[in-house]
Amino acid sequence: MVHATGSPSASHRDYVRAMLIRDSNGLFRLQLKEDANGIYIAGLPSSNAQDERLLLKCGDYLRSVDGVTVRLASLNDVTDMVRSASHSILLEVDRMTMRPSGAAAQMHSDSQHGGALGLDKVAAEWQKGSHAFLQHLQRTGEKAGDQLRQLVDAGRDQLEERGHSLQQLGGELGSQLQHH
Repeated sequence: MVHATGSPSASHRDYVRAMLIRDSNGLFRLQLKEDANGIYIAGLPSSNAQDERLLLKCGDYLRSVDGVTVRLASLNDVTDMVRSASHSILLEVDRMTMRPSGAAAQMHSDSQHGGALGLDKVAAEWQKGSHAFLQHLQRTGEKAGDQLRQLVDAGRDQLEERGHSLQQLGGELGSQLQHH
């Protein structure tokens, strides 16, 4: 929050956007953790992928993954999103920075955020993120439904094969009993 009190510094969140690409081992090389403020980058090991990881820093808080807002998501949900991503992921993060405060800083903040609170932008971002998250959930549900149908079909095929085998075995045992 920026104060107009003339204090030497105040905290401010900067927005950073970076694309990560899976390395030659198929990994993003990204470690995430969660605290009371949200999900943050806990580690960014080096990678042989030619991506934008140098734009990110440990301690950056995730805003979105591939356009899906993750501020209200659990660490498990976000980890699943990252693991299920294809070749690359787009991360949007907030970074806490220190900057001078006072009247000039307040005016700069107001101009950047469309007013003292910028509620219109926050609401629009939340709505966009919610829609994108719902689309992600729908795609995940469809994928899970397809996988479930495949499992059911495979199980049905196995049961039919075993049923035929049991019928054959029963027939063979019946004919053997008749001969004795």
